[in-house]
Amino acid sequence: MVYLSEQEFGTWNGEVVKKYTWRTDNGFSLSAISFGAIVQNINVPDRDGNISDVVLGFDDLDSYVNRNVKNFGGVIGRCTNRIAEGTFQIDGVTHRLTKNRDGHHVHGGNLAFDKQAIKRR
Repeated sequence: MVYLSEQEFGTWNGEVVKKYTWRTDNGFSLSAISFGAIVQNINVPDRDGNISDVVLGFDDLDSYVNRNVKNFGGVIGRCTNRIAEGTFQIDGVTHRLTKNRDGHHVHGGNLAFDKQAIKRR
């Protein structure tokens, strides 16, 4: 059986950030927060039933918001990788994007998914 719990994790830009935790009867659990759809931890039992967290994550929202490691733990997007010089063309139309890293648009830019509050449905 899988159980889901929801709790407040903090506030960002006036919005409540939620933490969702899925648990199973054998000790497995996964927690994700609604800021950036970040997987905060995954606890996995070994063959002897000892449980270990296998994800590098923070215990508080402020550490995710003010992280000094770009894209730490979050969902990458709208695009993944680098768009050279922050420009691309479709059907002859040039589109210009924010240049957020070394003169290029990387992993969705300054307003990427990992910097957004995600709402559940």
